[in-house]
Amino acid sequence: MNLVKWFRKNNTKVMAVVVIVLMIGFIGGSSLTYLLRGRGNTNKKIAFYDNNIGIKSYDLMVAQQELDILEALQIGTILKMLQDPIDQTPNLQSLILGELLFSNQRPSQEVIAHIQQTAVKYQNRINRKQINDLYKLSASNFYYWFLLDKEAEKAGFKVEKDTARSFLSQALPRATGMYYSQFIGNMMRSIKISEDKILTVTGKLLAVLQFSHSICSGEDITIKQLKNLASSQMENVDIELVRFNSEKFINNLETPTEQQISEQYEKYKGFFPNEITSENPYGFGYKLPNRVQLEYMAVKLDDIKKIIKEPTFEEQSQFYNNNIKSNSSDPNYTPKPFSEVADEITDYLIQEKITQKAESILQEARTLADGSLQDFNDAELDKLSTEERKEIAGNYTNIAEQLSEKYNIKIYQDITGELSAEDIQTDNLLSKLYLEGYVSELSLARIVFGLEQFNMNLLGSYESIKPQIYVSVVPIKDKSSSGKIMATIRVVKAINSSIPESVDQTFSTKAFIFDPNEEDKKENTFSIKENVIKDVKCFAAMDTAKTKANEFLELAATQEDQVWENVIDKFNELYEQEYPSDSNSSLAEDSNEPPFKLEEHNSLTKLSKETLLTIIHNQDNPSSEGIKNLLTKESQFLDLIFSLAPHDSNAPEFKPEVVEFKPDLSYYIIKNISLNHLWKENYERAKSYLAYKKDLSESQSLALDQFNPANILKRMNFRFANDTEESSEQEAITEDE
Repeated sequence: MNLVKWFRKNNTKVMAVVVIVLMIGFIGGSSLTYLLRGRGNTNKKIAFYDNNIGIKSYDLMVAQQELDILEALQIGTILKMLQDPIDQTPNLQSLILGELLFSNQRPSQEVIAHIQQTAVKYQNRINRKQINDLYKLSASNFYYWFLLDKEAEKAGFKVEKDTARSFLSQALPRATGMYYSQFIGNMMRSIKISEDKILTVTGKLLAVLQFSHSICSGEDITIKQLKNLASSQMENVDIELVRFNSEKFINNLETPTEQQISEQYEKYKGFFPNEITSENPYGFGYKLPNRVQLEYMAVKLDDIKKIIKEPTFEEQSQFYNNNIKSNSSDPNYTPKPFSEVADEITDYLIQEKITQKAESILQEARTLADGSLQDFNDAELDKLSTEERKEIAGNYTNIAEQLSEKYNIKIYQDITGELSAEDIQTDNLLSKLYLEGYVSELSLARIVFGLEQFNMNLLGSYESIKPQIYVSVVPIKDKSSSGKIMATIRVVKAINSSIPESVDQTFSTKAFIFDPNEEDKKENTFSIKENVIKDVKCFAAMDTAKTKANEFLELAATQEDQVWENVIDKFNELYEQEYPSDSNSSLAEDSNEPPFKLEEHNSLTKLSKETLLTIIHNQDNPSSEGIKNLLTKESQFLDLIFSLAPHDSNAPEFKPEVVEFKPDLSYYIIKNISLNHLWKENYERAKSYLAYKKDLSESQSLALDQFNPANILKRMNFRFANDTEESSEQEAITEDE
């Protein structure tokens, strides 16, 4: 058939195709789903928001078009660059909005790290769960853009085109290296769009940001709050003290009766250790934290070194040519001669071969262990009990023996005891083990306590790892300076925090073992009863601690200030005679540390309630409950110290005194204390900036809640046309990212 005649005959069809192609080019390839799914009626209401306001297919196509315009403007990059005008700190509201609209659920490593660092530095109340939730989009990002735009519009926020033009005129050169007229002109020509449309969409974005700021920073700080904030940051104390810990005086006490043990246990079994309340002022507690039992196969890298081949001269030369000889674009660059760097190259290549070989062996171990489990999807795995998983999974002991024989090296294999996050984080080896994560290194504790049953939100959906019972994780590396081992591990038992079964409950807390000489050292047993007995003794010894503290103070009162050390030496000598060391005491570990010493602490500042809440909120730590309790105890101690400090410059000279601090089960002799006052002049100079910083911290802290995808849908009362169509509609208009 003649081509011209064919075009004349089918010109209507051809033009339709051309229009579709042009439309796709303009509003983005992502909208191809709409066109191919034949929704036909663009006026059909597919969902509702607010008070039954309908959302049409056409509305969402326009929203997608507007997002594509913003993306062409490189707004995602611009939003990351915005800073607070006074403090020059990153603007988290714009940063987070950019991630919501332009990340496509694949977060930026740089952005996540930036949010975390900013939260710590400026004490924003932001935790990992909030960051993880930002990337849990239940629909395409243009849904959220549509709703945010309507929310700002309803609230009366509107940004004029002149303001939008001014914003782009300042932002585009920094983001693109091009002036406004050049960039916008190119954009208008390339996608056939008017400047008016560009400025309108930019104005909508700025209105969303303005509305966000007004919502997140709407609470005025009171004068009382401001004074407390200034006091906690600018007022501090210097103190000298001697601690009389009641545990120092328990060695000669009789073992408590079974009735005393039972009463102590029953009263405090529902508290975590150091959980201080009005009912539990001493912080007794026997509730058990979350725990895991790990099985591992590991290799020592020194053993791997024995089975790899030395780098050949050809390998060394190739590395030299690829990485040293041509590693600079500077024409005047002169590389070091091969002979000078040959040893360094050899060392590097050996280490690289060791790492590759160790990873290869452990990957093979995982394949053998998880072979059958890999045939199950997540839903199917969730239905399997721990025992069923154990039956399906490969046997680590057999696999270790098989690979040891195959590679002629020792594959270490064992099962740990029941370890808490604190056990892992305080162990010399376990605390240094990690897995490469999407954003940063994932500690062993974060990995194993990232199990869904613990519900701790330690791992984001963007991480490649999803820990599950009896599923191996590899390669676990050692970041210590020696880098001794590499391992594959799996959780074989996970236990949620609970009240102990009884006061007689015990369990092993054995960690990794690589040296037969460490067997006795590592075979630790945790006993509820032993902890109860120690607490009963410590409580009973409080009277002795108080008596000894008063004896010390009376003796010190007869001495000159400069010879308090002589009194301390005498007490240490008497202590060793009256209370010989008990190897079972936790204090026995500090054998080189004298029982009593004069401690000097300078520039101690209060932990204000707000600061304490911020620190606790930001904990992304599997042992966060314990950290919270310790911070609470520290805050109470600082409050006690500040209450003792003379606040009036006309107050009489401070005289040493004995004070009780129940959470430490201790008495303290305060030798001297002085308060560095917050003077009115300093307060007046700082209060405006402190108020501004407080407002900035509050607004940035709430940004992740404001732009949380689930919160947006809830705030705007978003729902599909009817319940029966919800799943089909979602499938029809939500892209597969």
